[in-house]
Amino acid sequence: MKNVFVVVFLSALSLSQAALKCKKTTAWDAAITLEENSEVCGDTVKVCSRPKYDISTKKYAAADGDKIKWGCGECTTKASCVECNTNDCNRVYAEFKCKSNPEGSADETCPDVTGPMCYRPKMVDQTGKYASEGINWGCTACGTPANCKTCDTSACNVAPTAKHKCFSYLKKGDPIKVFTKDAEVDCYDADFAGCKMPTPDNAAATWDPCGPKCPDADNDKTCKYCKTASCNDIAKDTRYCKAGAADAALTALVSNFCASADSDCTRPFVSYGKAVSGGNVYGCGDCPASSEKTCVKCDTKGNDCNKAWKTNKVKCYEWSLKSDKWTPSADVKDCETNDETVAKCSRPVYLAVKDKYTGNGCGPCPANSKDCKDFGASLNKAGSHQCYMWMWDATDKKWKPSEQQGECDLPSDKKCSLPTDRSAEKGFTSDGCGKCKTGEEKACITTEPGANWGQRVTVSLLAIVLPLLYVML
Repeated sequence: MKNVFVVVFLSALSLSQAALKCKKTTAWDAAITLEENSEVCGDTVKVCSRPKYDISTKKYAAADGDKIKWGCGECTTKASCVECNTNDCNRVYAEFKCKSNPEGSADETCPDVTGPMCYRPKMVDQTGKYASEGINWGCTACGTPANCKTCDTSACNVAPTAKHKCFSYLKKGDPIKVFTKDAEVDCYDADFAGCKMPTPDNAAATWDPCGPKCPDADNDKTCKYCKTASCNDIAKDTRYCKAGAADAALTALVSNFCASADSDCTRPFVSYGKAVSGGNVYGCGDCPASSEKTCVKCDTKGNDCNKAWKTNKVKCYEWSLKSDKWTPSADVKDCETNDETVAKCSRPVYLAVKDKYTGNGCGPCPANSKDCKDFGASLNKAGSHQCYMWMWDATDKKWKPSEQQGECDLPSDKKCSLPTDRSAEKGFTSDGCGKCKTGEEKACITTEPGANWGQRVTVSLLAIVLPLLYVML
């Protein structure tokens, strides 16, 4: 039953689509005396045709059966016919003229074609200069469509005269020049509908404020288009924010227009001079939910309000290389914490190893760093003494000392320690700084500063040699 309904419906739909009607005549000498009648074409006919009119001889092409005909169906001699596909569209030729110069003082009669059009060049700027490549005034189709304006009524391609106002923009400033709104200028409505404005740091050398739309409106947000006269006032109903990757230098950021004039601006969370890992990009909008440690929005909404970082400070000793050794400053100095609220300073563990520590004293150590130690504000001074650092090597299954002495922070315990048995992981829990811990005396040896290297070997040799000496005695 369902299939029967579909067939009936489609049949009814087919009947409802009326057959094409075309003008028909079998005798044509001149358009003035021609009498036209309409004929209903067959179901398969989709085109009406008629002979082409020669404007120089003022005659139609001669009839030639189906090659050149006036009525339903296609001509086979296409060059001598005009074809169209709407009811009674193949009427007698009507003279069609186009303006042939910008002054509008001369016309040219166009050849007989389907859907005649007039053409003129587009203006290229608000001064009234026209495009010159691939286009002329008159009946001839554009060679470069982007440079062309078209119209479809006789003599319609007149030079534009109606104008509207747009604000101009000039680059001003010293030493950095930015686009600044200037006086209003005239723009031609027909070719430059609307206005456009640049962000202050737009890279263009000069700016044409007249429409049309921005060349790459989908991707280039340094240009904004609007539709009404004098709408390109950057001081009104406009928001732009710095845009760029989270790790971009502040000097590399470019202002972008936002979709809403009420938009906020965002940037990455910055800790001690660096955007945190996974930080938000610079741009328009609000921070995502639960992004307090990755995203920061402006305290007060405003244009380019995300162009700078906060300037909170903490005191730290500054560390620098002097004579191939890390050395602290004599006094604490100011460090920028930026968005970070926890005061953090750092210090190299090994003062004689110049290429492992990558900081300068300000801010925390890199995650999991063994060559850097974290401190609170003003506490990252030089250590109380130096010891070799001992670490358990899980691959080689033994304790290994550092190649250089590291800094210890135990002013009341200026001793060092090392494991008695380097192959025994348990029983020794020190890092080398300070004396042996209570209860670890059997697995640990206490030494003076800088002497906790190689004593296990000495002890082991004595354990072998002393019994031999006793036997010999």
